[in-house]
Amino acid sequence: MAMVKLMLISCSHNVIKIHTANYGRTTSTVCSVNQPPHKIDNTNCYSSDTLSVVKESCDGQLRCSIKASNRIFSNPCPGIYKYLDISYSCVPLRLDVIKIHAANYGRTDGHTCSVGRAADEVTNTRCRTSLALGRVKDRCDGQDRCMVMASSDIFPDRCPGTYKYLDISYSCVTEM
Repeated sequence: MAMVKLMLISCSHNVIKIHTANYGRTTSTVCSVNQPPHKIDNTNCYSSDTLSVVKESCDGQLRCSIKASNRIFSNPCPGIYKYLDISYSCVPLRLDVIKIHAANYGRTDGHTCSVGRAADEVTNTRCRTSLALGRVKDRCDGQDRCMVMASSDIFPDRCPGTYKYLDISYSCVTEM
């Protein structure tokens, strides 16, 4: 009768991050009680697909269970009593990180940021800076908060004499 052990991993309010995993035997002392010496003497026993199988099942989950069996991980060393060894940590689930969709430093309408400005400073509404999106993404994508100064020191001044503003379209997404 074959004994199939079930490994349970749980992280409560965090998510699982798998670091290493092996199904086989790398030491003669682990899971060796009541085992004859010939079943535990091969300590160079590794199943090559263990890490990918465990990561696919567990990474990013609050909890997971994995059966330690030849059916799941193949049989890397027939006749040897094997065990499943997993190294993992519980990492916080990062919620609400920034994803930038669009950005422009310039002026695309005559009304935004126009109070107190002279008419000639707000009439050019075709003022765009093509580098704005990349610079804002570099500073903000994946962050839980960011600050970008609306300044010609950061963005090229494509429209001298036009009063500019920074317009950013973004959303908050869940990311591990």
